[in-house]
Amino acid sequence: MLLLAALGLLGFVAGVVYASTAEWTIHRFLMHRPLMRLKHFYKGHAKVHHVVYQGDESYFVGTRPRRDLTFAWWAMPFPVAFHLPMLAAIGIWVAWPLAAGMLVAFILYQTSYETLHYFMHFPANRWVERRWLFQWINNHHRQHHVKHGTNLNVVLPLADFVFGTRRRLIVHESLRGVEVPAA
Repeated sequence: MLLLAALGLLGFVAGVVYASTAEWTIHRFLMHRPLMRLKHFYKGHAKVHHVVYQGDESYFVGTRPRRDLTFAWWAMPFPVAFHLPMLAAIGIWVAWPLAAGMLVAFILYQTSYETLHYFMHFPANRWVERRWLFQWINNHHRQHHVKHGTNLNVVLPLADFVFGTRRRLIVHESLRGVEVPAA
């Protein structure tokens, strides 16, 4: 039983590391470059999201309609579903608890991505928004809106550190002295 739990925990940790790398890769190569038939991601992210939410005060939704903050509802399961064959192979040839731990990590990572990203652009003084870790990750993401080739991770910037795309926040001139909008 202890071995199964250890395999599940190992799978979870490996899944989080893998998800950070996958998030970075998808963000860099699908969302910021028009790639063959996968232009939907590029258009929705680089041509809409980054135009609507820039590195200035427009980073926050404010009184505008809340749109283009998250993936379309139908797209959210795809990053997890895409990896199901790999997880099945790991389950069959290595161990099911390892694959299950990875699956849990993938689901939590994707859910965290959507939730945190929404909170970043639409602050409402939520409990999590007042935590130092959220504020650090939010500043990390805000730098991405200042300079798009940097800080490609939203949830956990492991891949940004590994691949050298992590940058400190450069405060846009129009944001100097601007507070996060109150709820």
